Amino acid sequence: MGFGCREGKEFCKGLSLPEIIRDLLEMPSETAVADIARTYSAHYLNPNNRNMTLFPDALPCLDKLKAQGYWLAVATGKGRGGLGQRHQPNPPPAAIGSPPPARGEYPSKPSPEMVFGICGELGLDPKEALVVGDTAHDLHMAANAGAAAVGVTTGAHSREQLRTAPHLAVLDGLSELPGFLAQHYA
Repeated sequence: MGFGCREGKEFCKGLSLPEIIRDLLEMPSETAVADIARTYSAHYLNPNNRNMTLFPDALPCLDKLKAQGYWLAVATGKGRGGLGQRHQPNPPPAAIGSPPPARGEYPSKPSPEMVFGICGELGLDPKEALVVGDTAHDLHMAANAGAAAVGVTTGAHSREQLRTAPHLAVLDGLSELPGFLAQHYA
């Protein structure tokens, strides 16, 4: 099954590394997939490789939502180690209550398993959750789990790509999220 990674690197964002490798290479063996993924991860998690930053307005938005009583979690294929380490010296805020899943713990997006796992950990039905994502894969994952979704254009996929997936809204930035929630969920 192809995810369209050959069409452009931006479309691959949000997928698991093994899925990207399988999509880009013709018939790779699982040993080759594992070797390439392990090598990539070693470079990605190298302490000298600290060029990743959070999306604009991410910290103020997360802090505001936490102060308003929203429960926050991260659904990422990067795993627990990658998310925290890559954002040093400014790791994701303590506002995020549920840690991301361990790498390989769940199938790649758009599988609903990550949403099911996080909701199970928080004692929620997926219908009570809202997934905020920057890729169509995120929005499809939400739909597959029975959760609502909002797209944000400040990430990997364009507005047009986000609109191809089920969504309540597509916002121009995270700074719009608190207002959207106040208007639709107050």
